[in-house]
Amino acid sequence: MRIFKIMRSAGLQPDQFAYANVILACTAMEKFNLGNLFLSLVMKVGFLTSGYVLSGLIDLFAKGGCFVKALDIFLYGYSDNVVCWNAVIAGAVRNGESWIALKLFHQMVESLCMPNGFTFSSLLGACAAVGELDVGRTIHAWIVKFNQQDDIFVGTAAIDLYAKCGDMDAAVKMFLSMPAKNVVSWTALISGFVLEEDGDSTLKYFIEMLRNNIYINVYTITSVLFACAKCCMANISYQIHGLILKSALYTDPAVNAALINLYGRIGNVQMSEKVFKEGGMEMHLSNWSAMISSLVQNQYFSRALELFLQMLCEDLKPDKSCISSILSIVDCIIFGEQLHSYIVKVGLVDDLLVCSSLFTMYSKCGSIGDSYELFGQMPDKDRVAWTSMISGFARHGNAKEAFQLFREMILEGIKPDDMALSAALTACNSQIFLDKGKEIHGFSFRHGLSIDTVIGSSTISMYSKCKDIESARRVFAYIQCKDQILWSSLISAYSTNNKSEEAILDFHRMTTTGLEIDHVTCSSVLVACAQLFRPILGTQIHGQAIKAGLILHNSVASSLLTLYAKCGIISECRKLFDGIQNPDLTTWTTMIEGYARHGRAKEALKHLI
Repeated sequence: MRIFKIMRSAGLQPDQFAYANVILACTAMEKFNLGNLFLSLVMKVGFLTSGYVLSGLIDLFAKGGCFVKALDIFLYGYSDNVVCWNAVIAGAVRNGESWIALKLFHQMVESLCMPNGFTFSSLLGACAAVGELDVGRTIHAWIVKFNQQDDIFVGTAAIDLYAKCGDMDAAVKMFLSMPAKNVVSWTALISGFVLEEDGDSTLKYFIEMLRNNIYINVYTITSVLFACAKCCMANISYQIHGLILKSALYTDPAVNAALINLYGRIGNVQMSEKVFKEGGMEMHLSNWSAMISSLVQNQYFSRALELFLQMLCEDLKPDKSCISSILSIVDCIIFGEQLHSYIVKVGLVDDLLVCSSLFTMYSKCGSIGDSYELFGQMPDKDRVAWTSMISGFARHGNAKEAFQLFREMILEGIKPDDMALSAALTACNSQIFLDKGKEIHGFSFRHGLSIDTVIGSSTISMYSKCKDIESARRVFAYIQCKDQILWSSLISAYSTNNKSEEAILDFHRMTTTGLEIDHVTCSSVLVACAQLFRPILGTQIHGQAIKAGLILHNSVASSLLTLYAKCGIISECRKLFDGIQNPDLTTWTTMIEGYARHGRAKEALKHLI
């Protein structure tokens, strides 16, 4: 740049190569604001028809985020130079205009300008961005035709395409056929297995990569850490942490954030905090966000709020992920409104993730009107936003509004997934909504949504609330793979519909399958025991609850209190109540009611006061 200025000051006229190189330097220094200046100079001296200059200008404007201008320059200075075509196609992909990139390729071959490896790499990236596997396979055929399949960049782009589109067999086949592989090729394959949540294959290829002495980079290690977090592989996680400590990657903020997230996912908050404090990057936003998310996931809500306020005190601006995590635990409308004001102030109110978390917070705090108002103001609504709003209406007993919103969601062309259907089914909370529940159940069949754990459990619960226990049983029988959640739903259905014998019988069947009981199942079967006045069976389940650590759940403790109180074992009630760490309103009420039922008014009043 400096020499170019000296040259012009000396009255010398730079040639096309000088202009091309100085534009390249301008791009390298990210001096994108100089683009219009150079464009004017180039047009003045007539070098816009030069392929060297034209490709440089296209690249400069595209990397500066002005793809429309880059495309205009390309069309104005039209060239049959493959480098210019590559520059505009790559610029389209970089700016998220993948379909334009594919259209440009069609025009390129029509004009008899033959593509090269760089063209194919960009086009495969475009197909990966829009999930067009079939178009990608067509591009792959072109690659074979032009004998470019051994190009390492083309091969890596093909692996990335197949991996992102979920065709891991094709990705592996392409990977194994490559004569040479670099760290990007290995990472693309590993990332594909991470997307498929295939932890075993992720680790298999990562270990193979290490054995081949391939240098691992930040993207590789964060992908592997994400796989460990997804699959909750605790033992492997500690080994990979040791590997990171031996390398120079530990100081990278992305690696630190991935480690914090990993330990949070496997429930080791202490290690999350250790990485956060010892990583030497405490001030990096990604670490703060990962630490707060880790605390929220493991229900350390006070500590998460404390850390969030500490961020604000240190003049750090929380990102959208951090704010969404905090909004998910807010249960005080006043604090929620303060957060809302802060979100507006920092300009995140239009972000889809933040706005969804915000109206969910209002819904959870009981302000369903404010929640729906925010939902209506969202310019773009994804499936998660629709589902959250439907769930909010269902949770607050606004069944008709939930059904209407579910209908509007379908009319908007958004196909409901398992969670959306479950939210709509939750709104069917009484017999008057049985027909509506059957319609939603039928909708899932018509649109090919399998009745798995999520929809199956919600459907059983819906029929239970609508007092159609036979239909609930048929749904349960229809599902081939029955897990703990499905059994729990059926047992709860029988228990809440006074089918106590059936609830206890199915509880026995569940335990014989080897499935562990959870606090919901335990609570439901204890209610059934109370209905049948079976304290001996209840005592046995009490022992199981202690052994499994379920007695710490207030719902289990409350059900046990009800059982012992109904059976007249007040001394056991008192002993159990005294062992509850944080008794809630239900457990207090159950204890008081137990005293009152057996004529012990003084003890009841003493508890009340």
